[in-house]
Amino acid sequence: MTTEKLRVAAIDLGTNSFHMVIVEESKGKGIIEVDRVKDMICIGRGSISTKMLDQDAMNSGIAALKNFLVLAAHHGVEPENVIAFATSAIREAKNRVDFIRRIREETGIKVKVISGREEAEYIYYGVRNAVKIGNKFDLLFDIGGGSVEFVIANNKGVQLLESRKIGVARMFERFISTDPIGRHDIKMLEQFFSAEMVSAVVKASDLKVTRAIASSGTAQNIARMINALNGRDNTQSLNNSVFTRKEFQALYKQVLPLSSIERKRLPGLDANRVDLIIPGLILFDMIFREFNLGEI
Repeated sequence: MTTEKLRVAAIDLGTNSFHMVIVEESKGKGIIEVDRVKDMICIGRGSISTKMLDQDAMNSGIAALKNFLVLAAHHGVEPENVIAFATSAIREAKNRVDFIRRIREETGIKVKVISGREEAEYIYYGVRNAVKIGNKFDLLFDIGGGSVEFVIANNKGVQLLESRKIGVARMFERFISTDPIGRHDIKMLEQFFSAEMVSAVVKASDLKVTRAIASSGTAQNIARMINALNGRDNTQSLNNSVFTRKEFQALYKQVLPLSSIERKRLPGLDANRVDLIIPGLILFDMIFREFNLGEI
């Protein structure tokens, strides 16, 4: 397939998933999305503590990237217009150079490892392209597997760019010791999240932030589960969808006491997030509480 319009494929090599978005520039519409694909590679599996990427995960990652290239070519993306960025798990891995070299040799893709601050900045650009940002300051946050990015911005610029090492895979590996999760582990996670969010909470209070915009697979999965719990349509795009604190609390109270086997039967829950949804829910709960939000 060929196209006269310039198309670019951007790949996010995240701790939980590899995600590719294909876009093109359109007159009068700016950047528009052509297609997207995601594969739950879990490249950070076991690497949070060892700082070594797992061999099987690396093999799966390279296989996924080869599939991504097929899709990109189908949409007319030239090889030189495929760009890839590596985040938390790869950024911290001792064997990241070996993995990045393998990707280059086996797929031709050049991978750029970005800092946490750069990651937060890219998230701001992405959200700004998808959601209308006004004069009032908004909190933007993206929950990854290894890190969580916090941004406070309005249509005139950014006031805060932060990346904290509190991603759901990292927190699950570090804090959760029982299934279902016990009260002690919940309290430890709450205290850790609260301490890590202090500077963002203070800045949000100073700037009178009242709206929060969430991105990432964890946020989408929680939104789908809330929709399922309330009998709402889950076939439509979740972009610009909203759920209230009350709706979230109903889901939180239902899910937290369940074992992983019981959680697998929950409608709307991605099978690959059966474990990771627990620290994700606790983090969302703390964000609602610490930033005093009514909806996200």
